[in-house]
Amino acid sequence: DWVCFSVAAIPESWSEAYGHSASELVDLFLFTNVLTCFLFTDIARKFGLRKCIVAAASLMTAGCFLRSGVPFVGGLPPYSQVMA
Repeated sequence: DWVCFSVAAIPESWSEAYGHSASELVDLFLFTNVLTCFLFTDIARKFGLRKCIVAAASLMTAGCFLRSGVPFVGGLPPYSQVMA
């Protein structure tokens, strides 16, 4: 949650960097958040809470790493990668 809202908190910088509205990022986040909330109880029942939390943390870490760009390569990742 904080990754999305920390980026969208300064819409001018987001718009300047990517040429798109920060509200698109927030809309995408809210849509996927609601969708996964409906699926979470079934997934947690099937795999167990611990595995779900570890998997979610791993995906979140990988997403943050990819969105920040590969270290020492420079430049911002493309807009399509940020929204993936």
